[in-house]
Order: sequence, then structure tokens, then C-alpha cells
Amino acid sequence: MIAPLLAEDVPDPSVVTPGIGGFAVFFFLALVVFFLARGLGKHMRRARTNAAAQARSDAEDTADSADTADTADTAHPAGPTGSGDPVSPTDPPGGTRP
Repeated sequence: MIAPLLAEDVPDPSVVTPGIGGFAVFFFLALVVFFLARGLGKHMRRARTNAAAQARSDAEDTADSADTADTADTAHPAGPTGSGDPVSPTDPPGGTRP
């Protein structure tokens, strides 16, 4: 019953075009993809820059802590009490041992 009605309304396939609606949808999707790609490019560039800065900062911190440890060992070889014994981390704050 429905098939004969639909068969009468089918236009010629060579004449059917998407029209202005199809163009508008395609153009809108192209704009969305363009702006998404541009935003992704900015984000990736910023992330790469931040990662490089973080790596430099980590390398500087590691180098500074190594320099500080070397300087601390050579600057006070006798320890803060002047007794000639280096101060261990378990020593009391005054630097004297019982």
C-alpha cells in the first residue's frame, strides 16, 4: 500500500542535488574541523614549550642540589661545632652529641 505511493514520488537520480542545505552543513563541519585543528595545534605547541621548560627547570634543580651538596660538604668539613666530626642528620639541632 505504501510502496506504490513512494514509487511515484521518486525523482530522477541525475537531477537530485544536496542543495543549499547540504552545502551549509558541509561548510559548517569544515569550519568546526578547522577551528578544532587550530586549537589542537596551539595546545600541542604550548604543551611542548611547557614540557621543555619543566625539563630545563628539573635539570637546573638537580644541578643546583648537587652543587649545594658538594658545597655543603666542603664548606664546613668540621661541622657547626668545630669538633671535626661532621653533623649527621640524627644529631640534635645544637650539633652536640651526648
